[in-house]
Amino acid sequence: MEKYQILDWLNPGALGVNLLAEETKPKVKHVIKQVECIDEHQANEALEELMPLLKLQHAHVSTYQELFIMWKSEISSLFLCLVMEFHEGSLQNVIEKKRAAKRVIDSQWMQNTLGQVLNALEYLHQLDVIHRNLKPSNIALVSSDHCKLQDLSCNALMTDVAKWNVRAEEDPFHKSWMAPEALNFSFSQKSDIWSLGCIILDMASCSFLDSTEAMLLRKSIRSSPDGLRGVLRTMEERRVPDAKIFSSLLPLMLQADPSERITIRDVIHFPFVSGDFRPSSSALVLHRQVVPKFIIDMLLESNVARILEVMQNFSSHPEAQQRAMKRLLRMSEDQQG
Repeated sequence: MEKYQILDWLNPGALGVNLLAEETKPKVKHVIKQVECIDEHQANEALEELMPLLKLQHAHVSTYQELFIMWKSEISSLFLCLVMEFHEGSLQNVIEKKRAAKRVIDSQWMQNTLGQVLNALEYLHQLDVIHRNLKPSNIALVSSDHCKLQDLSCNALMTDVAKWNVRAEEDPFHKSWMAPEALNFSFSQKSDIWSLGCIILDMASCSFLDSTEAMLLRKSIRSSPDGLRGVLRTMEERRVPDAKIFSSLLPLMLQADPSERITIRDVIHFPFVSGDFRPSSSALVLHRQVVPKFIIDMLLESNVARILEVMQNFSSHPEAQQRAMKRLLRMSEDQQG
């Protein structure tokens, strides 16, 4: 934590506290999520689960910048710290603003944003990565026409029963974005589909449902589809843009039984979805992010097999290849094996 200056405390998340911090060199703002761990075993298990996320490379997925474990001696607690990109806005801000004005979200903007989210989620699911905590506040707005999924979680943290129960009581939305089975600690790609369905439902209904009504609707559809059918009828009566699409799509995404839910591939190729609603060609382009220096340093200070693994995993990153070659050239014959 020495290289970060804490600027502010942000709203706590489902797992722990969020700090707005600034890196001293260079002057870059980050969000540091501090998750209190039961013991060293849980911290190491979570760290092992999260490490592969550092390798994700996609224009619409915000990866962790750094992960580390720290001990707070004043309260005798172990914390896992997750360093994320900082962005001022999120999809939640857009929904709240439109809800306050009782206005619909611009159809073209909504289609573009959802196209980016769909593409990012398809990328994650192809890699067998589950987001586990998908909601509007975790869709960051980098700019007016560019969003990123952020704050991906892992099984070791999301299945902490004691912490879950405390956070559920504190959360004003009562985990209303989560699938029925996720409340029982069963996470899958299908639980991400449920959460995405809730996000689409919230975006499409923000002009006529206030935040409390929307939250109660999300909770009720876990056990009864009647509320969903009612709000979809209202969308069509109010002529909400793309209401007919949502009336066909959302019941398939918001099936209480995950085995009955469609996949992200089904959503993208849904027959009623217009061409504009699908991910744009720009959303399909992978973004070559700079590999964090500490990852390369950590992996290169090892044996030949590990160095070759780095070269393979980061084959499209010249800086990683160059440093790996230099490391191999510096090694003695005994080290090379």
